[in-house]
Amino acid sequence: MDGPGDHVRRHGPTALLHLGAIGAAVFLVRVLGAGWFDGYPVFFPDSSSFAAVAERGPFTGRFWFDQRPIGFPLLMSLFGAGDVRTIVVVQSLLYVGAFAALLIVVVKAMGTWPARIVGVLWIAALAAQPRFALWNTHVLSESTSLTAGIAAIAAWWWFGRAPTVRRTWVAVGATVWWLLTRDSDVVPYAAVVAPAMLMASWRWRSGATDVRRALRAGAVVGLAVCAYLSVSQDVSDRNIYPVINNVGQRILPDAAMTSWFEDRGLPLDDELRSHTGRHAFDDDLALLEDPALAEFRAWAAGAGQRWQVISFVVKAPFWLGEMGADLGPLLATDHAAYDEFGVTRHLPSAVLGIDGPRSTRQLWCWSAGAAVAVALALRGRRLRVLGVVTGVALAASFVDLYLSYVGDSLEVGRHLVGPLSRLSVSLVLAVALG
Repeated sequence: MDGPGDHVRRHGPTALLHLGAIGAAVFLVRVLGAGWFDGYPVFFPDSSSFAAVAERGPFTGRFWFDQRPIGFPLLMSLFGAGDVRTIVVVQSLLYVGAFAALLIVVVKAMGTWPARIVGVLWIAALAAQPRFALWNTHVLSESTSLTAGIAAIAAWWWFGRAPTVRRTWVAVGATVWWLLTRDSDVVPYAAVVAPAMLMASWRWRSGATDVRRALRAGAVVGLAVCAYLSVSQDVSDRNIYPVINNVGQRILPDAAMTSWFEDRGLPLDDELRSHTGRHAFDDDLALLEDPALAEFRAWAAGAGQRWQVISFVVKAPFWLGEMGADLGPLLATDHAAYDEFGVTRHLPSAVLGIDGPRSTRQLWCWSAGAAVAVALALRGRRLRVLGVVTGVALAASFVDLYLSYVGDSLEVGRHLVGPLSRLSVSLVLAVALG
């Protein structure tokens, strides 16, 4: 006669699958319902720029070197750049699919049912939060970036459970998809993910030779994509706007940073000072169009971009101070100002009270717990590879969070949607792993 444990092992996966299907259906109805009959009208100016790139199509050279990274425009071009309802549905299905893949991997990777249940409940609760889900209703890159990031984490966890060459390339493919969605993803990959892959390919003594070789090749593929994205940014001048925004809203209000940038070529005069606290689209587009500021724009399109990136490292205390002052509200927000279709009214902010870090104090507590859990996983043999994968995901997420904040002063909360989703999921995975 079967005991309770045998019953759970036999019927638990099927029950979770049925519950997941029901939950996904309810989620989709709640997210998509309000805007369905109106066809999800486009509200944000950025949407038109994504549509313009998508309409050129991937068979034109300019598509690959245009004003937007190609991840989201490519999706739009595949399903019709002008068919907003279809794009919203596809985004939502991909979002559900990415989280479903992660949940399946977690169930298979965790050694005990309590750990599986905790991991599944927490990740499902994060997926259902309106601060992440509402972006599926907009023609913006946030949904695709968020989904690709979750898919990459799921793929690397699948790899970590049982490393093979095939799983390596699936994870690399998901990572490349994530890279192509936002320019800010280049640095976390180049600074954290690629070095980790290369180090594993050389130092992972117990790893199969063909897997280590695949990791090395995959890292190079990702770095090649990063090189392409860097060239595309230079050709399209799409990074001039973040530099102008940062100078107006973050650099000019601080005398020390203004002096530092002036020593590095910032053409500072009374006309530029008059726009202190302003961004590129303020003052009738003066920072973008005023002939008196032409020298400033030339600097912002050239050397200014390089010095801004350098400042993120050598002037990190300043940028971290700015970030520390803003991070609490950014963690707490549900982005109701972007919610044109009532998703925040149709989904709970926290399912069953389950939530990720919503304040800086909670973030540091979660991070400390995650660090301990990863360290414990690294000490064992069975979960060591998963521990490494999770540690790399956490490190990359923190770098991504920093770069996404400092990279542009405009719509910071929106830019942090993807990094915060990946960070929240990585923290949950780490704690569940421990």
